Amino acid sequence: KQKTQGYNFWTEADEKGNFCIKNVRPGDYNLYGFVPGIVGSLRHPQLITVKPGNEINLGQVMFKPPRNGPTVWELGIPNRSAKEFFIPDPDPKALNKFWLDKPDQKSDGKVWNPTTWQIIFDLPEVCTTGSYTIHIALAAAELTNTLVYVNNVNARREHYDTGTWGDDNAIARHGDHGFYRFFSGSLPSNLFVKGKNTIYLKQARSQTYMFAGVMYDYIRLEAPPPSSTAQPKEL
Repeated sequence: KQKTQGYNFWTEADEKGNFCIKNVRPGDYNLYGFVPGIVGSLRHPQLITVKPGNEINLGQVMFKPPRNGPTVWELGIPNRSAKEFFIPDPDPKALNKFWLDKPDQKSDGKVWNPTTWQIIFDLPEVCTTGSYTIHIALAAAELTNTLVYVNNVNARREHYDTGTWGDDNAIARHGDHGFYRFFSGSLPSNLFVKGKNTIYLKQARSQTYMFAGVMYDYIRLEAPPPSSTAQPKEL
């Protein structure tokens, strides 16, 4: 899924999860996998060495999707694409299709001004026994740094920071996916209140580069995990 000088071999599992990758060149490989509609991905813990003429039986390969607690809300479909999110066409009045010299932020500023997304939701109660978790799956990223704030976008420090990521140019080519990335952040329960809450997703680097930004694939907020002393429920 990333730029590489090595070899990539792909296949698709059947309905029972069985798969076979044929005609693999000898060498050392990592094994990755994902399930459409399920967030996250699998990486086999061991390096797989393929030798000429041999077959390797990996046995059962278990993929455990990320999950810390019950879902509060979720946005998007975890399919490694931003198609289900609204991607507007550029404003013709604010778009310079050709530059005679160099891009000028003073005149072209409307094209690359950063935005802060707001996710507004209600909490009937705040669970104080642990931390909430936010999962952010990106369908694409270009030199971006996503900062997460809970209920106070002007806080002295962000409540979660993805770090700076991205070099796939999906935004420049007006695509809907690039390199997939997945982040999980812990959010202390004291940041939340009973009733209306707002999570802010702020792009920190968009003011310096016109194509800096992200395309979201899927976002999920989870409540703290149930207490270990709670009795299991019958299914």
